[in-house]
Amino acid sequence: MRCLVPSVTRWSSEYHAIVKLIRLSDDQLNDICDRLSVSKLHPQEITFLKEYTTILQPLCYSIDLLQGEKNCFFGFIVPTIISLKAKLAEKMTQTQFSSQILAAVIKAIDTRFEKVFSSHEARVAASTIPKFRLWWLADVEREEMKRQMIQEASLINSAGPSVGAHSTTANASKGPDLLEDDDSFFTFETAVTTSTTVEEEVHRYLQDSEKSLVSLKMYPTVKALFIKYNTTLPSIAPVERLFSQGGLVFTLHRNRMTDKHFEMSLLLRYNRLYLTVD
Repeated sequence: MRCLVPSVTRWSSEYHAIVKLIRLSDDQLNDICDRLSVSKLHPQEITFLKEYTTILQPLCYSIDLLQGEKNCFFGFIVPTIISLKAKLAEKMTQTQFSSQILAAVIKAIDTRFEKVFSSHEARVAASTIPKFRLWWLADVEREEMKRQMIQEASLINSAGPSVGAHSTTANASKGPDLLEDDDSFFTFETAVTTSTTVEEEVHRYLQDSEKSLVSLKMYPTVKALFIKYNTTLPSIAPVERLFSQGGLVFTLHRNRMTDKHFEMSLLLRYNRLYLTVD
């Protein structure tokens, strides 16, 4: 078995290393200690390490999830943290040695993500992901969040017709004969109808049970909201991986590449899984 080496820049690496060792039997652990000429683990130490991996498994899962590059968006942060706090609180009564560790983790989460919990952008981003919608919110908060979504969707929807309005104004400047009638100029009823359509779309989206992102094709305004608020990455890990890939491309033997050539080579290497060959 190859042991994992913990890294100071990734807390989860230490967790995974301990998990791999704890999966060994007591006889295997004792045999390893004998071969390495180190003191054998005390039964209480083994019990502590097993408890450590059990209670912190949700935290490790959350970190790995938010550092992922596939199917992870800005809207994942708030639901993930809320679910993480609930799971850690459940384990508080199951601990023998680690209650202080759990308390410290929960306090750190509240301190670190206090602004994110109240962030309008983060809440809208989560609500526009079909996997979550408003299920992660308390019942008393759902109506308010629904109202905010309708308001945001109406703003996005009104941005489209405003472009057409400039076109209508330009045509009108060519002469009054280009206007079909007076009713085509006054569009108050049209605006109300558009607002109602947006409201109905948001209601249909929130009542839908489909959890895949493909379902957003049925709700174009909600999809536009999703793109607007979920473009931001939840973690810098994908960016760091991109820098690591750059180090593999820009080597001593290829240090005379132009910036454009380097960028093309890097993107081809990084996106090779998405390339299709005709």
